[in-house]
Amino acid sequence: MADVNKLIEQFASGVKTSVRADVDKTPKGFETWTLTGKTDGPKSAFVSPDKLDPAGDMCAKDTLARVATPLEAAHAVREVVIAKTGKRPSVDSWKPVAAKALGLKRLVQKRWQAVIDAGVGAGLFSIDTDTLSYPILVALEPAPEPVVEAVESPRSRPVVSPPPQSGMRADWIPPATFRCGHVNHTGHGIDVDDPKQVKAREDGFCCAALVEAQANYLKLNPGVKGRPPLNVDWRVKGQHQSVPKALRRSVEKQAGLGFPGLCCHPETGLYIGGIANNCLYHKGDAHCVVHAPKPRTGAP
Repeated sequence: MADVNKLIEQFASGVKTSVRADVDKTPKGFETWTLTGKTDGPKSAFVSPDKLDPAGDMCAKDTLARVATPLEAAHAVREVVIAKTGKRPSVDSWKPVAAKALGLKRLVQKRWQAVIDAGVGAGLFSIDTDTLSYPILVALEPAPEPVVEAVESPRSRPVVSPPPQSGMRADWIPPATFRCGHVNHTGHGIDVDDPKQVKAREDGFCCAALVEAQANYLKLNPGVKGRPPLNVDWRVKGQHQSVPKALRRSVEKQAGLGFPGLCCHPETGLYIGGIANNCLYHKGDAHCVVHAPKPRTGAP
């Protein structure tokens, strides 16, 4: 029995040296710690963002990282397009620039399309499908920001000019896309039967929009031959004229990560259409080479 008691005392002595000796004694460094947070010591494990060190804390970097917007990425793409010299690459060649601006290693097609839409909508660049055999980006001058008018007042407070009247003019013509694929926007303010439009067709142009763009292009680039990089909507023009092969949907493009192309008739090259550029959702019987019904094999 004495041996058993001695064995228990030795075991208890070893446990005492391996754990906290006194449960009533506060460990070193936690003398002022409390769950209520009413003392001068550490109150919680949370550290405010202004106390973090992004240079040494990877979690702080993730916490304080700011995600860029598609418009900011479009600005970055425009700057690189302007600085590019020599042969101009295709539209999808600028995806790495947008991915870097967004802080991503690679860019999926949906996010890349958002960057393209933001850049075109803001007037940063346009897509030229006529100059080369493949679509390219052409940098444009961004639209000027609205001017804020300031007036003298006792407090010298700037006064913002009132918004324009919401009422439309009686002769206002909504934007429309002509058969040539060029858009008659509010800057032109004419329709297909306008005298300017008729005169443009008589002079060998497809529309007055191209006449105006050609005049501005030659003014800014004296001595340069060719036509200006005016965006063409092949979803409209392609209904009357064969779409270039570089813009048609193909099996190779469908398997890639870029724009798969427009659903066009395999023989005529005309644009078929359909919901979301998918001829499977077109009411007619025509299908592109990708969505064409596959012949049944092994049928009796």
